[in-house]
Amino acid sequence: MSLELDDVREGRLASMRILLTTTEFPPSRGGVQHILWRIAAGIAQEHAVRVVTPNQAQASEWGVGQRFRTVRTCACQWRPLLLVALWLRTVWETFRFRPTVIVCGHVTTVPGGVLGRMIFRVPYVIYAHGSEIHSAKLRRFFGFGLRRAVRVVTGSRFSAETVEATGVPRSRITIIHPGPVHDDVGKSDDVGQVTGRFKTLLSVARLSRHKGHDNIISALPEIRRQVPNLRYNIIGEGELRDELSGLAASLGVSDIVTFADEVSDDKLNSHYRECDVFILANRFDAESGGVEGYGIAFIEANLRGKPVIGGRSGGVEDAVIDGVTGLLVDPLSVEEIAEAAVRLLTDRELAHRLGEQGRRRAAEELSWPRYIAAFERVLTDAVAEAS
Repeated sequence: MSLELDDVREGRLASMRILLTTTEFPPSRGGVQHILWRIAAGIAQEHAVRVVTPNQAQASEWGVGQRFRTVRTCACQWRPLLLVALWLRTVWETFRFRPTVIVCGHVTTVPGGVLGRMIFRVPYVIYAHGSEIHSAKLRRFFGFGLRRAVRVVTGSRFSAETVEATGVPRSRITIIHPGPVHDDVGKSDDVGQVTGRFKTLLSVARLSRHKGHDNIISALPEIRRQVPNLRYNIIGEGELRDELSGLAASLGVSDIVTFADEVSDDKLNSHYRECDVFILANRFDAESGGVEGYGIAFIEANLRGKPVIGGRSGGVEDAVIDGVTGLLVDPLSVEEIAEAAVRLLTDRELAHRLGEQGRRRAAEELSWPRYIAAFERVLTDAVAEAS
């Protein structure tokens, strides 16, 4: 398993063996799942990759044609047992696969990386997303392993600061901004002006408290007063569906609010293209500890030429560049949310400019080839330091 130190120092790691361990992975959908799949698929272009993750429905069908091998552990509902099974399988696959480096795709998978380093002297790198490292409970339980990672990768300055607060030196933290989920859209011939008779706001996110759907709905009466032909489409599943529906009814705006559960990629693309403004009033939720670590949905909307509105909270300030790709608002201020929405729905020149600047950033600065190249450099540095 040893590497020639001179080769490592000179960047001649022609082929590494990467073991990625994660609790969140396709075919289930979500920002974390997509980022980790992109990492596995991108690195597998040049290196051998093996993924260890819990089993789930339709996993075998999804795995056909992937460039990497996926090892599925038990899919038990009791999370402690699921995690222990994942940690033990990580150790077993470290013995079998002999990786150059282990990538822990979630802090809850760190014990497997710690064991791999203790037993087999394989360095591990952690991907820290947002909410999970903001949780005091998880930091207490997994902080030991977090501080002993050779490198920690995050998607935003907010997440990097949260990691640093656990005792990880800033020199070991790398920020790499993720790109859009679907990078095959957003070309000039795929981005059209909205010509419908309605002005449409769109939110795509799980119906969780920290996403801020409630304050957007609370702002709708004022927005509709100034933009009469208003519609608000919400796409996402979650425990707050009935509560949000009741709020819309109590404010007299249920006739312009539409809820949809998880939809197909084609349908989701249509929603993005047909909206005028994408909006989420993300905030920190003290009760659940929920916070937005970055916000890929904003990048998705930007890629299609849409201006975005985001809450000034968590890592959203890295996803939305205020006054350049969208507008940032106080997520607790219904008045500020309404003002920003009205501004973009009525000022076509501003909306077009922000949307076009967002499209260029999403397509060029946040491309996945650039992301993968940066992530590979992190792995190379981690192996070099460990050697």
